[in-house]
This record gives sequence, structure tokens and C-alpha cells, in this order.
Amino acid sequence: MRFNHAALKEFVTRPTVVSVAAAVVLFGWTIGFDALHASGQAWVTPRFDMAAMMSGYHRFLAAPWSLRPTVVTGLGPHPLSIVFTDSVPWVSLTLKAFGLGGLLNPLGVVLFLAYVLQPLGAISLVRACGVTERLPLLAAGLLSLLAPPWIARQFGHPALCLHALLLFGAALAVDAALRGLRGRHIAAFSLLFAAAVGIHAYHLAPLSLMFAAALVAELVRTRGKALGSVLAGGALVSLATVAAALFLAYDVGDGAGGDESRPGFYAMNLDGPWRPAGSGLLKQTWLGGSFQGASNPTGGQGIEGYQYLGAGVLALILVALVILCANASARQRVIARAAALWPLSLAALALAVWAVGPSVYLGDRPIYDLALPAGLTKALGVFRAHGRFFWLPGYLLAAFAIAVVCKTLPRKAAAAILVAALALQAIDSSPARAMVRGYFHTPLTPNLAVDAKTAQALSGRPWVFAPRYFCVTDPQDIIAFSQTAHVALRLGGSVSSLATAHNPTKACEQPTEDLLQTAAPSDHRLTVIFNEGESRGGRLTAFADRADCHRLRRGVLCGQGLWGLGLPPLRREDFLPEAGELEGWIPTDASRPKPAALAEGWDQPEPRGVWSVGPRAVLRLPLAKDRPSLVTLQALAYSELPLRPQAVEVRIGAETIAKIDVAPVGFLPYAFVVPPQGGKGPVDVVLLIPGARQPPKDKRALGVGLKEIRYRPLPP
Repeated sequence: MRFNHAALKEFVTRPTVVSVAAAVVLFGWTIGFDALHASGQAWVTPRFDMAAMMSGYHRFLAAPWSLRPTVVTGLGPHPLSIVFTDSVPWVSLTLKAFGLGGLLNPLGVVLFLAYVLQPLGAISLVRACGVTERLPLLAAGLLSLLAPPWIARQFGHPALCLHALLLFGAALAVDAALRGLRGRHIAAFSLLFAAAVGIHAYHLAPLSLMFAAALVAELVRTRGKALGSVLAGGALVSLATVAAALFLAYDVGDGAGGDESRPGFYAMNLDGPWRPAGSGLLKQTWLGGSFQGASNPTGGQGIEGYQYLGAGVLALILVALVILCANASARQRVIARAAALWPLSLAALALAVWAVGPSVYLGDRPIYDLALPAGLTKALGVFRAHGRFFWLPGYLLAAFAIAVVCKTLPRKAAAAILVAALALQAIDSSPARAMVRGYFHTPLTPNLAVDAKTAQALSGRPWVFAPRYFCVTDPQDIIAFSQTAHVALRLGGSVSSLATAHNPTKACEQPTEDLLQTAAPSDHRLTVIFNEGESRGGRLTAFADRADCHRLRRGVLCGQGLWGLGLPPLRREDFLPEAGELEGWIPTDASRPKPAALAEGWDQPEPRGVWSVGPRAVLRLPLAKDRPSLVTLQALAYSELPLRPQAVEVRIGAETIAKIDVAPVGFLPYAFVVPPQGGKGPVDVVLLIPGARQPPKDKRALGVGLKEIRYRPLPP
């Protein structure tokens, strides 16, 4: 049989084949093929939320099969579905069912799929817009691989990187609007919705608007005659979604969100799509929590509000707008399509408005804040990171620009513009790729290194963390917590707490009495203590009677069978403050009676701390008399939207000793020095909080929330 060279050449030059090949190469360079392996370095010490994702996956692998296979125990006090640990349930189920859990990693697999499917989704969208030539289709596929928001998501949330679901959904909506809704569209939407349920729920919101746009377009096209088929199609897609959600146990795991769930906190700024942030052309680098140039007015917009489209795509959109202004025939074509595509345009606009949210910022400057009813605020809080919803409008803008350029300009001119845009985008998105590559190719020092001997001693044991995850405030302790919990679950154990999307137990209760004593021979529990980065004193004082504790790289590990593992042992004096020092730790949550230190202006303690009430509050502390003392408050400001800090003036008598701005984002440490006071008795530290305000439906004027107080003397 003669080999057909022409057929081979035709195949390998297809836009889909070339762009997928480029995606595989780019995946290998940016992420690394090692990430596909279960034993890949990135998963031995996973970073950020990926530690919790891997923890849920390891617990899922160890669990027996059941009728609701995603429900596991051992991730906290209650059963939980791994949809709430973002452990990509469909991929995890597939690997476990085929016995590949020890060979492949679900997060690596979903990242690989995200790379391979990304250009295919972009090509399908541009093709649905009527573009058929190879070069524009190839440019669309390659440009999608250079989208900065998509790249930036890869270091922390692999499931959110499957933007192909959005691209295919948009392509279906465009095709159905222009050519009529068919059964294949309904079947494809059903598949996309069911897939999104088991990948990440955030994909459901934009997909829902795309599907709604397709249904409305069909009703408009048929002047209402297709009502029956539209209703049937909606019912089929809804049925597929509900069935997938029930199978994956979305009902197992619930919990109220905190203040950070309010709309506006994780929003996109008005200038987010075109404001350069992480631009290679401007040499903007990654700063560790956001890109240089990115706006972050609330403390939660650094990544969620990062929607910079890139210089190449912005240039394409600008060229398309110039063409529409200058070319009457191009305008007429767009107007002719408007009758079919206006529902899709409204859906994209709704997503863009939702991404901005009710608290509107231009850069770091608030523009206006729209007060929403409490019920609507709570409902929208389910999708708290609503800045993500501009992803799909951004892709639609890029596809629209490519279609306008290719259908208006001569072929060579259009090709030159597309190639130039591609080169611009490649250069401009380089900081995002470098950031992701750095995370996946730079090993993280583990909090607890595991060798064969350590694994044998620690395998299959219950781990109790003090405090729980949601009560840890020190950023380095939070990282160490997630890393240590991942080790526990990788070794087949269970944990008392874990970072999950929904967690019904967020109270900060104190450790029970049995945890404060040396473990009995029959007690296989391991206790992990974090002390806000301090090596002694503070919370550790309560554990001073234990004789089975060893120091981790960060924190303390206590329990039977830890000798001989290379962990430094601790003696009683290692738990206590330095001799002769007066050091204190006063928790202010509801697990204990209201402490005497809360002298004036404080409400009754609540599970997560205590609120100051009114513009003045007093702390009465037994500080050193002849030496200065360092006082540290774990505090949180009350604020309405737009979020703003509380200005707090700290006084001793008539003297102002410090002025601090307490942020409304989580409990953070705020320290100040109290000069030597001499005399007798405790010292009254007065906090003046002129910005205390009364929340809706609350009679109290809240200033700052206080979780704990620490104090210790300093050298004279």
C-alpha cells in the first residue's frame, strides 16, 4: 500500500493538530511532564490550595467504594465530599476506578487536559463565528494558550484552568444562535454541564448564561414556535446537572462563608482587562501574591480581579474597533448578525457586570458601592470570587476581533496583523509563564520530611491540629498547616481540620485537657501545635507537661513513637518563656469565660473572637513595670463595602503610643510597644476607634474584632 504523503501533510498542518502540539510542548516547558506522575515533585510538597486538593484526593483513594464514592471521612469532624476540596472528582474517580491512582496525579492530568483542550475550544469558537481559514484558526488556538488570566490560575487552582469548558460553551451558543438550536447542541451542553459539576462549580455560572442565550436566541428566531423544544432542552440540561451534583454529593459539606464572601471582595476592577499587570513588555514581575501593576484595593482582588487580556489581544480588539469605525460594510455585517447574537451579547455583558460587582473600583479608587438586599448578598456569596466571570467575555472579545479582522481585510494584511498580535502576546505574557514555571520547578522545603522510617512510624494515624485551620492567622503557619495535613493524609491518616470550600466547624475552641498530657501507650493520635511562628511561650505554654513532643521545621509535633525520627525533642523548659520574663497569651473567643483583660468597651466573646463596641475600648494587661513590652493583637476591622481599614489610636493615659490601621481582611497581627510604666497593678491600654459603625440590623457600633492578645517584655 502506497504511503499518502499529501494526506499526512494535510493532517499535520491542520490548525487543531499544530496548536495541540504547541500546547503539549508548552505544558512540558511550563508545568513539566513530571507533574503527570503521582510521585511528581510538585505533589510531594504541593503549594497553596493544591495541598488541600491533594489531601482530599489521598483520603479519597484510601476510602472504600460506596454508593456515594466522593464522600470521605477523616478531613475534619464531619463527612465531606471531595468536591469541597477541589480535588477534580471526575478525574479522581477515573484514576481510582482504573487503578491509576498510584501512577498518575489528578491535578497534573487536569492541567494537561487544560493545555490540550484550550486551543481546541478557541478554534471551535472562532469557527462558529464564521472563520474557516487555517491561519486565523491557528492564531486563535495559539493566542488562547497565551491568555494571562488562564496562565496565572495554573499555580494554585488546576480545576479552574479548564477554560475549554467555557470556550466550547460559547462556541455552542454562537453556533446555535446563528444556525438554529439542534439536538446536538442540547446534548453537548448537557455533557459540558455534567463535566463542569465534577471539575469546578464556578464554570457552571458562565455556562448557564451561554445556554440561556442559546435558548432565547432560538425563541427569537422561531418567534416563539420552538417553546416546547426549548423547554425540553432546558429540562434535559438541568437533569444532567442535578444528577451529576447528586452523584458527586454536593449536599455533603456545608458552612457559612465569612466576611470575605461578600460581593466586592474578590471582584474585578473596571480597568482590569486593559490595565497592564504582569506585562512582559513593561517588565512587570510577580510579587509573590499578585503581579506588579495589579490593583488590590480590598485585599482579595490580586488574583481574582486579574483579568489583563494581554497586549496582543488588546491590539487585535483595537484594530477591530478601528475597522468597524472606518468600514461601512463591516458595520453592516455586524448589525446583520446582531439580530441573532444579541442574547449572547447580553449574557456576556451580564458576566462582565457580575465580575465587577456592586462595589466598583477604578484601580485602587472606589467609584460607587451599590447596597444589595441581605438575601441577594448571601446568594451571590456562593460565587464569592466573581472576578473570575470575565474570563468568558474576554475570550468572546478576542474571537470577535479575529472574525472582524479576517472577514474585512485582505488575506495578507489580516495574516500580518494576526502574527504581530501573536508575537506581542507571547512577549507580554512571559512573566505569567515564568511565575508558573518557577512554582512547579522549584522544590518547596517540607515542614515534615518523610523517609521510609518516618512513613512507617506515622502511617494510618489520626492527627489533631491546635488550633484548627480556620483559626491559624500567621501566613507561614497556614502554609505549614496545609503541608503537614497533606503528609498525614498521604500516609493514610486522618486530620481534625483542613482547608475546604465548605466547613461546618470554624470555631476556635481551645485544646481539650487530654491533649495537654503525654499520650498514653494506647493513644495513637499525633498532635500538631502552631504558635504564630514563636518557638516558645504563648500557646505552647499549655502543652508544657507533655514529654513526647518534638520540634518541626515550623510548629511542634507530639505523640507516641516519635523518637529516632530525627526530630529535635522538647523538654518542659522549651515550652515556657525565658526565665524571669513575663509573657502572656490571652485567647478572647467564646471557649473560655470573658477574660479580665477585656476591661471596657468589649462585647461578649463569640466563637471566633470578641468585638469592640463603641469608639473606645480598654485592655487591662499585667505588663512588665521596668521594661518596655511588646503587645500583639490578632485583630480584624469591621467594615461595610467598599472595604476600608479601621484607624485605631493606642493610648496609655493621655499619651498616644501608636497608630495602626486594622484591615478588614482576616485576623492579622498588629504589634505596638508599651513603654515602662512603673507603679503597681496592670496597665490600661486604651484603643480609640472613631470609625466604629453600626451594621445593618445590629444595635452595636462595631470597631475591631479581637481573637487573641499576646504580650512579652523587651530588653530595656
